[in-house]
Amino acid sequence: MNKTLRKLALAIVAAITVTSFVGCNDTKSTGVGKSSGKKEYAEPTVNKDKVMNMAGYWSKPPQFNGNFFNSDGNNVAQYFVYERLWTTLRVGTGKTYMQLADKVENTEDKTIVTLKKGIKWHNGETFTSKDIWAYYMLKKVDTTKYVASIETPDENTLVFNWQKPAVFEDMRMKLIAKDLNGTMPYHIYKEFADKAAEIYKSGAPNTDSKKKPTFGVNLNEEQTKAFADNNKNLVNLKMEKPIGTGPYKFSSVDDNNLVLVKNADYYDAKNVHFEKINFKMAPADISQYYAMLRNGEFDIDNGTPPKDVLESTLAANQDLVHYTMFDMASYGVMFNTRKAPFDNLKFRQAIAYIIDKGKVREVGNYYGKEFNSISAIGFPPSMMEKVLDKNMKLTDYTKNEEKAASLLKELGWTKGSNGQWADSTGKKAEFIIGSDAGFDITLNSAQVVAEQLTKFGINTQVKAVDGSVFYTNAKAGEYDMTCYLIDMCWGMNDAWDGLNNAYVGLKDYMGLPNNLTAKGYDGSDVDVYSLLDQYPRTQDAKEREKIASNLAYVYNENCYAVNLFQTSYGVFLNMKNIDGNFPAAEDIEKYDRNMPLYTDNKDINDRIVELNYEFQCNRNWTSGEFWPK
Repeated sequence: MNKTLRKLALAIVAAITVTSFVGCNDTKSTGVGKSSGKKEYAEPTVNKDKVMNMAGYWSKPPQFNGNFFNSDGNNVAQYFVYERLWTTLRVGTGKTYMQLADKVENTEDKTIVTLKKGIKWHNGETFTSKDIWAYYMLKKVDTTKYVASIETPDENTLVFNWQKPAVFEDMRMKLIAKDLNGTMPYHIYKEFADKAAEIYKSGAPNTDSKKKPTFGVNLNEEQTKAFADNNKNLVNLKMEKPIGTGPYKFSSVDDNNLVLVKNADYYDAKNVHFEKINFKMAPADISQYYAMLRNGEFDIDNGTPPKDVLESTLAANQDLVHYTMFDMASYGVMFNTRKAPFDNLKFRQAIAYIIDKGKVREVGNYYGKEFNSISAIGFPPSMMEKVLDKNMKLTDYTKNEEKAASLLKELGWTKGSNGQWADSTGKKAEFIIGSDAGFDITLNSAQVVAEQLTKFGINTQVKAVDGSVFYTNAKAGEYDMTCYLIDMCWGMNDAWDGLNNAYVGLKDYMGLPNNLTAKGYDGSDVDVYSLLDQYPRTQDAKEREKIASNLAYVYNENCYAVNLFQTSYGVFLNMKNIDGNFPAAEDIEKYDRNMPLYTDNKDINDRIVELNYEFQCNRNWTSGEFWPK
């Protein structure tokens, strides 16, 4: 499911009621839920064609493009057509699985990768180290900000030469794991990759420690234009079909179906039990989409709908099971510190104390979890215990209207007989929360926050704006507050990824300065952007903990944003057509197929996370754990 559909799938669908679902597809229970030890593969008796049906989006022909770096080539097929050197599962599991790489050796300033032998591209060409090299020549990713060069001493070996001081070993693995680097067959993209390499060779070595240009090379205006022109030609390259090395290869596409077939040459083909994946174009009408789900048209579907829709969908189809997992992201409200009174810390804190996060979560993402004691820390709160110094004390932002009123009075605000607050000049509070009109989860959350603030006496309205202009407006400081995704680590399983996003990626939403210094938890002056740069290159784990703690402390204590709730995400499985070793199978009947968060059981949680192919891994569908029923 792409991002647009994910927004819709998490929306509140008020028009759909429980009674309208029950009986629409009253399928018989398949008797799931009884565990009898690890199952072994058996030839299917129900799903004899060995097909897995899923929902997805793609550009309809003739716009469909096999070039992954063209917007029409980036679609749902990517999770099964392409692979990367290795993948690290997100959602806090930290597990790493080798894919195209066979083994990895890290030295002081090198990462030496030995590739699996015998891998073929889907067109029959041999996969080599030059293919990975081509990806990094053409893609400006975080990895290339810390690598000086990439060598290919032979077809089976790749060497990452890290800039000095080199990033620590675990960070190297996580940086590279983010990159979908098995997408650039050199024999197809040779012209573009070679041209990019020439441009980098002609650049000047970077001498400014505050900059992190690709491969540590500064390009002048002419070189920058040459790179942009080369990239434009790359994007415009038209390919009839995507070509990867993954477990499935492209077969056909039309307006309604995109079909992949098993790659017989896949290095672990014996554990790939589904012969075909059939993606069905997901309808724009969310009620129609849910109708297809409850009718059993999808065998696996990523997403967690609102509580009423989830429960009624499970009631309508006894073959469906829904698993829930933490997403490594939260939804929150960011304050525009460029505008008064949000430039005042006490005012921002007062707003934080007014918000009832539980009530927001119930509307925004019922199966998520609120963390009441923090404002926001820059990375998902579920990581706090693992990341932060246990001795650090954070300000408690649990809802406290008396505290909010006290702070406002300290600032000279008064509450009139009509219950409305006004500042020291007598100006009544009138504020705007900006939200993407097409992103229902933030729109609904923003509305609840606005209602709570208004009820307190601080008149607040939500301004819903089309996504094509909303984000530009928000970054320009048009709104007093912005409701959006915050505290997220979607790229890699490390707090630094979230902190970097908070202070850099979301900086303009909050109007943070380019140079930000504040008091850390130990009383020292913290240079935020200097610490962000130091973290990846800090070898000592305790020192990294101190850096992350200081950065989280500054974010929380200055209340730049309010974390409303950490969202949950989920997966539906249709057990009518799928068999295998389901996570916590013995609990399926107990929870009536609506499986809870298993955050206290790492083994079960890890297995549940692996069900979600969007979380950087197709492992459960390529490891032999599941097969057609």
